[in-house]
Amino acid sequence: MPAKVFISCGQSVPEELKVARQVSEWLNKQGYRTCVALDAPTFAELNTQVISELKGFGIFSFYQFC
Repeated sequence: MPAKVFISCGQSVPEELKVARQVSEWLNKQGYRTCVALDAPTFAELNTQVISELKGFGIFSFYQFC
């Protein structure tokens, strides 16, 4: 079973989501399963998704543009 990686990123700079998706694509090509925190269309769904997804993930990637 492939490792699952939860990718969190900010929302204030459009490039952040772009980088998160690029990281996700690269990890998927390496055989990992990924979830990008902004895949949910609404904040309520995002909150629900994050909580449910975090329960099953063993690897977390957090970053912030400076």
